Amino acid sequence: MSYSNFVVYTNTGVITHTGVCASEQVANQALGANTHALDTGDVQVNQQTNYILGGEVTPRPVCPVAAVATDLVVVLTNVPVGSTISVSGDATLNEVAQDTTVVLTFEAAGTYNVSVKCFPALDYIGSFILS
Repeated sequence: MSYSNFVVYTNTGVITHTGVCASEQVANQALGANTHALDTGDVQVNQQTNYILGGEVTPRPVCPVAAVATDLVVVLTNVPVGSTISVSGDATLNEVAQDTTVVLTFEAAGTYNVSVKCFPALDYIGSFILS
């Protein structure tokens, strides 16, 4: 009996989990609706840094976000439309529809962590000490 590495992924290409099983059982690993299994042979796939595009394991691109912090404001540029932005601490989010610039205004000095999720790109994570 031969064994294969596999990935299970969603219709959008998100890899939900990886594993090893008997080669003839790879197709049975996709148990949920809208999930698919892919035999990756001898290759172990990192689900954090890869996704599935056109039935192929593909490296996730770097998130294009850039950030500049001044006083109690962090300005994010190159934010892909549809991104999810998370902030630790109190913040207000000012966003112009269809704009790729997001202004975060903080009420108090402190250290804030900002993350931008823009799949398939890797997540942007920035830590800012504001005063």
